[in-house]
Amino acid sequence: MRPPLRATLTMTLVLALSGLSAIAAEADASVAGPGPRGPAATSTAATPATATTQLPPYSARTWGTNGRVRKVLSVGGRVVVAGDFSAVVSPAGRTVPVGNLGVFDPATGTFDLRFSAATDGTVNTMASDGTTLYLGGDFLTVNGQPRARLAAVSLATGALTTWAPRADGSVFGLAVAGRSVVVGGAFGSVASTTAAASSGPYLARVTTGGEVSATPIPTPDATVRSFVTSPDQATIYVGGDFATLDGNTLAARRSAKVDVATGALDGAFRSGLTNGPTRGPVAAMALGGGQLYLAVGGAGGACAGLDPTTGQTRWSKHGNGDMQGVEFIDGITFCGGHFGGSGSFDGLDRQKIAAVDPLTATTIDWQPRVSSPLGVWCMDTDGQSLYVGGDFESFGTTSGVGRLASVIPPAAQRPAGPVVSLQGYAYDHSVELAWDAPSTDGGSPVRWYVVTRHEGTQTTIVGRRVKTQTFVDRSGLNGHTYTYDVAAVSALGTAPVVTTGLLTPASYAASPPTAPQEPLALAGELGVDLSWTPPVTTGGAPLTAYVLYRSVSGAAPVPLTTLAPTAGTYRDVSVTTAHTYRYEIAARNAAGESPPATTATVTPLPSRPPTPTLTVTSGPGVAATLSWTLGANTSGSPITKFVVIRDAVRFATPQATSQSGGSLLDTMVVRGQTYTYQVRALSAGGTSGGSTKVSITIP
Repeated sequence: MRPPLRATLTMTLVLALSGLSAIAAEADASVAGPGPRGPAATSTAATPATATTQLPPYSARTWGTNGRVRKVLSVGGRVVVAGDFSAVVSPAGRTVPVGNLGVFDPATGTFDLRFSAATDGTVNTMASDGTTLYLGGDFLTVNGQPRARLAAVSLATGALTTWAPRADGSVFGLAVAGRSVVVGGAFGSVASTTAAASSGPYLARVTTGGEVSATPIPTPDATVRSFVTSPDQATIYVGGDFATLDGNTLAARRSAKVDVATGALDGAFRSGLTNGPTRGPVAAMALGGGQLYLAVGGAGGACAGLDPTTGQTRWSKHGNGDMQGVEFIDGITFCGGHFGGSGSFDGLDRQKIAAVDPLTATTIDWQPRVSSPLGVWCMDTDGQSLYVGGDFESFGTTSGVGRLASVIPPAAQRPAGPVVSLQGYAYDHSVELAWDAPSTDGGSPVRWYVVTRHEGTQTTIVGRRVKTQTFVDRSGLNGHTYTYDVAAVSALGTAPVVTTGLLTPASYAASPPTAPQEPLALAGELGVDLSWTPPVTTGGAPLTAYVLYRSVSGAAPVPLTTLAPTAGTYRDVSVTTAHTYRYEIAARNAAGESPPATTATVTPLPSRPPTPTLTVTSGPGVAATLSWTLGANTSGSPITKFVVIRDAVRFATPQATSQSGGSLLDTMVVRGQTYTYQVRALSAGGTSGGSTKVSITIP
């Protein structure tokens, strides 16, 4: 039997970013004070953890997405990823366009690019019967065909099916229960695919044929956001913002239990308090270890464990941000959301994700730092690994995880995958190699690479511990033909090798370099900042220069400047706000110039206006007269108004009637009092620096 994950003390994480709609803070005014606590749940899933349990905060490098992931769904050994993104992205930065949906393969760390399904709007939720993938969200078309917030596609290929019920508002939750699909959201009704039948608000049951089911389903009084079904598919738990179902105010306070066969509300299940003295709106639910787990919002958010039969509260961990995801695996409950900082979870410092021993209600000493203000949005598990989604770009010590990740237990960890895009170039007395990191590191970071050269039956290791993703072999001979193997090495072993084609060094074999990498143009105040990194290969001869070309408002690019071969940045200040600019960057060596690397088109921003010069005199009468002047305004944007500050408080904002200065008469002064003034100028480019402060005492 595989040992409990929390007892092994060696867990590795692979993360994925996802998102749900933010949950409005909502307290249950009908209850107050501490909630009832039931007896401790019994479980054989794992032995209790202690507060000193350590789970290493490492996230494996895999493919991710370029936008928020709102839902991850593990099914059939793969993970379907959905949300708000237009591309999937490899660890090396390769992007492949998609439409808010993708299928991730945990074994390889890559997306299955054969799966082809795309929506024109956000996908909030998914469910599957193992063959069909049901989608819910805010989209209106799928694969170019009309689908009003509900659709179904082939799980294998992404091909659209005929299942097409229509929701008139956002869909946040889906669950397959028997021969029905249960739908939750903020809609007023769901209409059948073909018939005129429609459901009530917030909660609907639709057949797998696309018709509103004749089997009843309770009616909530507010939005439904999440579901979890029992392992035997006999019961479905419903979570959301509601306070009643079919008028029942006791068995439907933010969470409820419903019989799948009859649609009857289970009156014996009555949710305890989940977030301090309140019951927070439920964003996510999970079952395991004899408990029902809720991720709730409102009043700071919380993660809670309930008795799945009675609803009594077993434990609750308060946070300083909404909880959006919860999952149970190997005796540990993982809670994710928008919390962060000192005292952010159970009074402890946790950053967007935390781990709890549900049997002892102990928060485990595990503190990976998840980036981004909102962090984690969803979780799912295949029973072995934990998959996490959000809008983060780093997890613990690993950056670039790309909003998609999974927790890999020790029993499933493995050596890294093969290196990607291995290229070899033969030159005079040298061979240059370049590659990208493996798509997955298997749960343990790559330590180095091994480079091996082959000539006939002779094998030579020419690079034993290469820490970069490039290597130059200068020990070969001209006229000899070689192949090279490159393999990644981690603490778990050596990855499969990747082999180059035949490479033969020869005299005078230099060629122009490859294009510079990672070209970037950032618009600043009346300037554009350019950056790039060196080519993958120099072409067998040293670089002699970088050549920059510039296109103005769509015209053909022309040379802008030539820079030293060590340069990697340039600031173009010969720009105006009236034009757009695009840049090409080429590397040059003795053999010629590389293909250009092209930036995106950018528009310079206006700069801040000049700082005013202020003078203040007393009079006429009981008053202070302010006047200020400005130098030439070269900011690229006219001054629109001025801000007058008196005694560190904004006093007036007169409109600019001149670009050279202005004046103001302050009659709201008192004799004998001293006042201190300062003036700033405002334009579309921002706010100027403050003038020198001037003080005056009114005589």
